[in-house]
Amino acid sequence: MRPSVLLTTEGTYPFILGGVSTWCDILVNGLPGVDWSVLPLTAGGLHRASLFEFPTNVTVAGHVDLWSETSTRGTLCVVATMTASTCRTCWCVGCWGGTAIPRS
Repeated sequence: MRPSVLLTTEGTYPFILGGVSTWCDILVNGLPGVDWSVLPLTAGGLHRASLFEFPTNVTVAGHVDLWSETSTRGTLCVVATMTASTCRTCWCVGCWGGTAIPRS
């Protein structure tokens, strides 16, 4: 069974060039025997295109939009394309289908 890793990034990979993004790209390209799911944390409603080409062992799981001008106050908008069969880690986050999670 191949290992599967959820790589969570904050405002960097795969949308911004720089040291952290370069390190993430070297990591996922250097370990082809690992299935990587990248889950970027973004803010301000900023949704950019990826600046990196992913190898076949890497998928983008969606993104977590921490806040934006269009977010409803008191909610955390989680947008993801993962399903229960592909990411058990996300079960505790409740990210299925772009669910708005009330902050406690």
